[in-house]
Amino acid sequence: MKFNAFLCILLGMNLIGIGIGSVIGYHLNERFNDYYWLYLSVPILTIGSLLMMYGALNRNEDLKND
Repeated sequence: MKFNAFLCILLGMNLIGIGIGSVIGYHLNERFNDYYWLYLSVPILTIGSLLMMYGALNRNEDLKND
């Protein structure tokens, strides 16, 4: 596995964790009256998911078929 693909997977997992944490934190915090935090988690989850898919589906072009 190439290091770039591994790095994309790790970065995607971190972003998904941040997005899920912000959704859970939004619903647990009853005193917060700002709704934009919930909408901010959607692009974070999307970017994290796309990075994980890119890292998982990235082909290793360095392998030679001998």
